[in-house]
Amino acid sequence: MRRFTFAISTFLVLAVSSLLCQIPKEQVKWILPKNASPVGMAGDTLLIMTTDLPFVFVYNIKSDSVIYWHPLSKFWKFYKIEFDNETFNLALTYLTKDTTLTFELHSFELGIVSSLTLKFEKNKFPAQCYYDFKKNILYSLTNDLNFLVINLSNSDTLFNFFEDESDAEDLVYSFSLSDDKKLCGILGGKRLYLLNLENYKIVKTYSLISYPTHRIRISPGNKYVVHFGYDNTCDLIDLEKDTIYKSKVVGKSGQIEFTNDNKYLLVRETTSSTLFKYKIPDLTIEDREAIAKTSTAFLKTQFEGNEALIVSPNDADFKGLYVYYIDTLGPRKLLYISTVNNFYPCGQKNLIFVQQSPKGYPIIRNSKDGKLAGFFRPPTTLNNINFSTILPYYFYSSNDTIFVSELFSNQVVKHIPLKDHNPKVIQFSNDLKYLLFRSNSNTDTCFKILNTETMEIVYEFKSGEKCILPQIILTQGVYNRLFDYGRFSSDSKYFGFTYRKSADSPSIFAVVDLEKGDIIFYEFIQSPFAYSFGDFGSDEIFIQNGSMQIRKVNLKTNETFAFPEVSSFNSSMCSLFNRPQSNYLVQLIPKMDVTYMLIFNKMDGKIEKMMSLFIDSVLINEFIMVFYFNELYSLFYPNFTSYPIFAFWDSLTTVATVENYGFHPPNSRITIFPNPVNDILIIILEDTLQTLNEIEVFDILGRSLLKSQNQTQKNFIQLNVSSLPPGVYFIKINYSMFKFIKNY
Repeated sequence: MRRFTFAISTFLVLAVSSLLCQIPKEQVKWILPKNASPVGMAGDTLLIMTTDLPFVFVYNIKSDSVIYWHPLSKFWKFYKIEFDNETFNLALTYLTKDTTLTFELHSFELGIVSSLTLKFEKNKFPAQCYYDFKKNILYSLTNDLNFLVINLSNSDTLFNFFEDESDAEDLVYSFSLSDDKKLCGILGGKRLYLLNLENYKIVKTYSLISYPTHRIRISPGNKYVVHFGYDNTCDLIDLEKDTIYKSKVVGKSGQIEFTNDNKYLLVRETTSSTLFKYKIPDLTIEDREAIAKTSTAFLKTQFEGNEALIVSPNDADFKGLYVYYIDTLGPRKLLYISTVNNFYPCGQKNLIFVQQSPKGYPIIRNSKDGKLAGFFRPPTTLNNINFSTILPYYFYSSNDTIFVSELFSNQVVKHIPLKDHNPKVIQFSNDLKYLLFRSNSNTDTCFKILNTETMEIVYEFKSGEKCILPQIILTQGVYNRLFDYGRFSSDSKYFGFTYRKSADSPSIFAVVDLEKGDIIFYEFIQSPFAYSFGDFGSDEIFIQNGSMQIRKVNLKTNETFAFPEVSSFNSSMCSLFNRPQSNYLVQLIPKMDVTYMLIFNKMDGKIEKMMSLFIDSVLINEFIMVFYFNELYSLFYPNFTSYPIFAFWDSLTTVATVENYGFHPPNSRITIFPNPVNDILIIILEDTLQTLNEIEVFDILGRSLLKSQNQTQKNFIQLNVSSLPPGVYFIKINYSMFKFIKNY
């Protein structure tokens, strides 16, 4: 046997917690891909890949949920993704940017269970390859246009085209394996070669001129081979009759598959973005039938006992994956609706409105699990739509009247006539008591706040005051929303907004008391600026203005409390989110490739938790565009261009522990020093009536790193933390939580 030498590294992983943006998988609540392409299917389980940003998703159709996902770090080129129907493992073959060929087996429960990597020199990696995980055999088309079959168990070369067929004086452009793995078609520039995979001998050759763009496919039962890909020609070879049928398709063919009964050839033509079926063996254009308009690859599979195609059609009501049957027209079932870049919160605290293309109805997902909750089907085409973040209602204007309708039934629950205003943008308070609207008039640039119960204007910001409103409208299609700086308090007592007195003057932040109908608080704005109203009935507002420090202001008494702890991360962009009915205030600090999340205690202003949300710079090199933070459920929805939407619990461990036990129980006096620490952390329990029992150290993501039992029952202990990387950590001592810093 000949030997093929290369660098191999292999390892077995019993359990791996893969990361998305450095977030542990156990903290990811749910995840949904965008721009999904089907690559495999087994029963009700659909295998999806996104190619613009390389992720693999395993989606269960019945449960409408992603049951497994994996980001392909440093991904460069995709070769093959498939199911092992016996073990239900996921088999991945791909190339990374450092020219490492990677073979991985994934378990849905354990993550990566085995991995094999081959390191290639630059420009020496395979142009095409297939890896048989069961036999440990690699089929590889090399960059110098040779074809190799290698047993990776012992590095033996089972077939080398240049050596075994040296008399052919040919180059290899493509290869294809039969479904039963008994035959391999090798496409050369001069001939098509059929390789017997049991004895690795060439059994047949066909004279066929090919170019590097040509591809081949072998039909079920090894009856036909199709040759395609350069132009609109298509050659069908009947292996039983040794006959070549030459035909043409309308445009260049990007993908070709056989039906299971070998009656039809399925052709996705790239020029027309259409999937056709042609009758075999004639392949005449006159007898072809169009199946779907699609510009992406399709998947031939089995669904509910029938041969089926999984297609993402261009002209469907919803962008997503549909089931098509060979002998019927049109899509038969919608399997998955792709998410898009724009989505808004709406209704009953746990729904997310997802905006779709103008052709389709927007969908509504449940923010608790990401599952489909329903469809938004307004009775007519509407303009200036907005959604309630608390109630399951949407608002829209028609002429000079504003309507409030139920989200699913479209039943009008309230209507407000606005004489001669024809409002351009609208926003309701949570209880629908107050309505803010802005006119379409070019001369009337003010906004007004209307009490919908008394139909009285309680506040009016007049253009005659020579004040210029900043851009407070975020427009996406027909959906108009107030910018983040304009909002009502949760109890509908206050409204906050920003304005300028002239084009070159600094912006001013103001708060209107809706009962008094007047501004009761204002201050000039300096970057960074953010604010958030306090809990229901608290009369509090949290403000960050001109620095990273946060202030808590009582709008009734004007008392101010400055938070003693300040973020060390400087940024000109920040957001504040009050968590209702909790002790926590969240500060989000987005940067170019990382977003910091700090959780403050609203009572004493101390930082109780910090998180770093990293975006892998290899996968994505763009600024964070949009994100949505759900205050009530502690969910974070990063929304990047072409990036999957996902939600995770940022308070899964650490803050949940804080909620249960509190940070400083009144009957326990505990001292930890030095802080910051280099090696040894000393812990002293000053209450001599108690003893130190269990000590546990967590990182800022809430993962347990160290545990220690005090065997001596003394009131002090020395904890060696030298193995910890530099950073911020939390330590649980008995039932108390403390924070310490590990030095560099």
